[in-house]
Amino acid sequence: MNEVDLPTGALNGVGHSAAAGRDAAPVMVLKLGGSVLLSRRHIARAASEVYRYARRGYRVLAVVSAIDGVTDALARRAGAGSASVHAPYLLATGESGAAALLALALEEIGMEAVIRLPHEIALIAKGPATDASLVSVDAGKLSRDLALREVVIVPGFFADNADGRRVLLGRGGTDLTAVFLGAALANARIRLIKDVDGVYEADPKKANSETADAPRRYACVSYGDAHLCASPLIQPKTVEFAFERKIFLEIAGLQAGYDTRLCEITALAKPRAQGQPLRIALLGCGVVGAQLIKRLGLERDRFEVVRTLIKNLAKPRDVFGVSFIDEPDQLLGGDIDVFVDAGNASAPSATLIEAALKSGIPTISANKKALSDNLACFKRLAAGTGAVLVYSAAVGGGAPFLELAGRAHAAGKPVRIEGVLNGTANLVLGMTSLGASLPDAVDLAKARGFAEADPRADLNGQDAAAKLTLLAEAAFGVAPGLIDITLDGITDDTIRPPGGDISLKQIARAVFSEGVVQTGVALEVRSYCDFLGTARDEENRLEILFDDGRIWRVRGKGAGAVPTTEALYADLCDIERFLKDREHAQGRAMLPIVNSSVSRRFVNYTF
Repeated sequence: MNEVDLPTGALNGVGHSAAAGRDAAPVMVLKLGGSVLLSRRHIARAASEVYRYARRGYRVLAVVSAIDGVTDALARRAGAGSASVHAPYLLATGESGAAALLALALEEIGMEAVIRLPHEIALIAKGPATDASLVSVDAGKLSRDLALREVVIVPGFFADNADGRRVLLGRGGTDLTAVFLGAALANARIRLIKDVDGVYEADPKKANSETADAPRRYACVSYGDAHLCASPLIQPKTVEFAFERKIFLEIAGLQAGYDTRLCEITALAKPRAQGQPLRIALLGCGVVGAQLIKRLGLERDRFEVVRTLIKNLAKPRDVFGVSFIDEPDQLLGGDIDVFVDAGNASAPSATLIEAALKSGIPTISANKKALSDNLACFKRLAAGTGAVLVYSAAVGGGAPFLELAGRAHAAGKPVRIEGVLNGTANLVLGMTSLGASLPDAVDLAKARGFAEADPRADLNGQDAAAKLTLLAEAAFGVAPGLIDITLDGITDDTIRPPGGDISLKQIARAVFSEGVVQTGVALEVRSYCDFLGTARDEENRLEILFDDGRIWRVRGKGAGAVPTTEALYADLCDIERFLKDREHAQGRAMLPIVNSSVSRRFVNYTF
């Protein structure tokens, strides 16, 4: 009932997912209800949960409820007409609005998502207008959508009837939507995200966890027992549907690495230590570092930024409640649980990463320069001390480039990787192709927060080369040596392509043959019909070619504070789960039912 997952770059022996390309990737159905969508601010947390599974290689189907309280407010607005056949059209706007907010949040972190309303996937229900039951869906349409995009969002709680009228599914309708759609998709995992981290003997929010009478969590609950211990957390009609089709469900909290399974047996989980917030030492408070501090401010019960190393203590900063220092040797110490590197130069990042790994401190880095220059050394240090090193944010911003490269290495024999790896360069090349001068294009990239104060590493290929080093090592298991950068001087004359259906791109490429990696970064003319040629603005794209002709592709926003911060936050959450679950995962045996309030006579209950 535990899942201990770390992204590509983890050096602790935890295996990477071996999921294949998107067509063959597993499906995760995430139900995100009003109990976790408490306000628009909480939409960011829901987006992080979706991102968590997408970067692990899942195609995500997110089924959403209205934001907490919205449906009740709409019902009050309907007044005496709440029982009318027209009321569902009003009440369903709550779920539709939440779906749109989630899609916007995902877009901001660089993920592709599409919203599908019931009529678009032929989701049909029959029965009363306010308490109907689902009967059919176009699973083929849903599967095709999932094959084309990272995330498909479906508003729960409502559907259409055979006459095309909108109907509601009653209390717990979003759970039922998620389970019904998951059943229609082959081998999908179905995870119902709640405001508690599983099913308990009694409501844990009403109990004192420090007493011996604190309710115990179930590792798994049988369909029959769910009627007694899981209601109203899961409504009976959802349990009945799952029972009839022998569908296993996961009931979990946001960012939890464990759950309660609804299945055929009932057993208690081993007690879990509650622990204190992870104490973080942060290097850098620039665009990304400041954004991360603000993001973690929403999770003060889980994360605490203890110290932040900056260059200039006198510079005003738009963050509060953080202790700033300017001496690198003061950053790490015995009070630190995790080191996060949001720097952009080798010094002092490399020295601090080395010191953290030598001390066994889990380390997260977005610094592709420090990593690419010292990757072999860092790996040896991490292996020697058992420290965790992750660096998903170093390549592709929020796009899961390193994760895909790691899965490619596990799934077959990749022989070539190539991509558009620098968002600033791609934006600049696109703007100049439309007639902008080079200085104006660079200024635009700076204004949007993509380009560094000194953009030369972006434009001359050095930044892309550093990312290519990390990608090649992840995909081929071999780190390349010196990367051949064959960029001519970028001027207003040389960066304009001859016109027509072509575009000029900064292409980074690595080819693996007979144990040797050949690499390069160069300007190339690509067709607008080409996958890499159609990368727009700050978008990054990556292609991985296998020896059998298979091609895996991924794209996303490769620059900007929000996508990169989301990757850092996801790495932090992975390490949090790993640290909290490491000891617990070594003894996953479930406890037998002892003095449980659940009656055993319901284990074989028949609906």
